[in-house]
Amino acid sequence: MTFDELTRSLSDRLGLPDLAANREGMIRLAFAGDVEVDIEPEADGDALHIYTRLGPQTEDPEVLARLLAANLFGRETGGAVIALDDFLKELLLARTFALGTLDADAFLAALEEFVNYAELWRDRLASGDLTRYPEREDAQAARPDLMIRA
Repeated sequence: MTFDELTRSLSDRLGLPDLAANREGMIRLAFAGDVEVDIEPEADGDALHIYTRLGPQTEDPEVLARLLAANLFGRETGGAVIALDDFLKELLLARTFALGTLDADAFLAALEEFVNYAELWRDRLASGDLTRYPEREDAQAARPDLMIRA
């Protein structure tokens, strides 16, 4: 799938007939909860990036350590990463997709999940409650005594 094909598919599926890339070649979608997601292809056209602002950049080492821990295997970010944008001085949530293997249904599902994680992390950052790890349904699966060891 190309970026143009994805744009047309999003336009149809989201009921946004005027959806088109801007002069910089990117699309911005606004969702409830004031989440704006930018969708931008790489220059070579092989990959697609989606990202959103989570809040202002912080220098707090405890917050930065917690955000870094949240990135591990994408478990607390839905496969996205939390990053620092030094130029804009912001925290971002970002995810990259290979356009060659992407289909519109999978992208829409991933986009919805991405927006949900963005809202979660915005709320966590705004409240300052970053110390608690989320409850996981598969908590037993992570217990070392239940792992197979070679």
